[in-house]
Amino acid sequence: MPGVRDRVGASQAELGLALLGVAVGSLLTMPAAGWACARWGDRWVATIGGLAGCACIPLPALAHDLPQLAGALVLIGATFGALDVAMNVQAIAVERAYRRPIMPSFHGWFSAGGLVGALAGGGLAGAAVGAQPHLAGTSAVGAAAVAWAAWQRPMAASGTIAAPGSSRIGANVTSLLVVCGLIAFCAALGEGAMADWSALYLTDTLGAGAGLAAMGYAAFAGAMALGRFAGERAIRALGAAGTLQLGCGAAALALAAGLASADAATTIAALAIAGLGVACVFPVVLSAAGRADPGRSGPAVAFVSTIGYTGFLAGPPLIGFVADRTALAWGLGVVALLAATAAALAVRLPAEPKEGLSLFRFRRRARAPRVSTRPRTPCGRGGSRARASRPPGGGGSDPRRGAPPAAGP
Repeated sequence: MPGVRDRVGASQAELGLALLGVAVGSLLTMPAAGWACARWGDRWVATIGGLAGCACIPLPALAHDLPQLAGALVLIGATFGALDVAMNVQAIAVERAYRRPIMPSFHGWFSAGGLVGALAGGGLAGAAVGAQPHLAGTSAVGAAAVAWAAWQRPMAASGTIAAPGSSRIGANVTSLLVVCGLIAFCAALGEGAMADWSALYLTDTLGAGAGLAAMGYAAFAGAMALGRFAGERAIRALGAAGTLQLGCGAAALALAAGLASADAATTIAALAIAGLGVACVFPVVLSAAGRADPGRSGPAVAFVSTIGYTGFLAGPPLIGFVADRTALAWGLGVVALLAATAAALAVRLPAEPKEGLSLFRFRRRARAPRVSTRPRTPCGRGGSRARASRPPGGGGSDPRRGAPPAAGP
């Protein structure tokens, strides 16, 4: 990004406005992507969106001025916004087939991919690789991965094509989807705020060095990735609603305590707890939206994602507005307030059956079949084992068989 910024001659403020194009492009295409998933199936939307997004990756390195850079970023956001909806619809279908809450694991790998990409990008930048070959190579690797994934996923596995006339956008907009969207909005605003403001708070307000300030968001993002990989176990133990109530509540308390402490180390620890607490928000609400109406999971996921991604747009100016009139600590306090709001809204999420391991519910173990230690009595020729074990005369002493029949006259 520094090389692209220098190429177009943009200031920090102008670059920040251009970067909003990614979120704007995503918001423009997410509703249409949900309709397309219901109309043609998520497999095709994911494949086309992924390949188109990879084709757009080199465009920022080719921009010569700020409007071209902003347009390139809008295209990237538009294509990857469609991919975001389609791959979440696919993940919901896989989770439904597995009958296990594995959605957080998918998002965990998404976070891990972002971490690997950041490390690889830093290594290439350190090796003095230019922006154009860097982004072109990223585009080629991404396109190959999308093509391989599309080849591995059969057409019959899509299963999200709705009946004719039932794939209108908003056809499945219910109160549950509104609640899921608001929870996603709270989490997205907090995640964007941590990315944009945490380092600035540590340096300007707490006087931390640049290296220590960078650890703030690293702690938040790393804890979020770990929380998503552990999310399946938490959901199976606490349920979806319980996981969000506990996690978002802990995030709100941790952020409030960290901001009140005015200590850099305590604040970094609070950011890690906050990342762990909100890790499962997006996986849980998207999974709940997909279960609301399995036949129209595409529009439902698009609706919730659109509301959620609005938080990325609203977060930076909202916190900046509050910080400008009070202090940055009060601006970040908005994130703690929204985390508490998400915990309260999570009460409205539907209960889902818990399967497998549970910390609060133990299943009775099935008793193993009792194996008899008595030696088997050999059967007589042409007779049964039971008949061979009877005493002569046909009588039996087994009380379950009753007394022997009385003799005739």
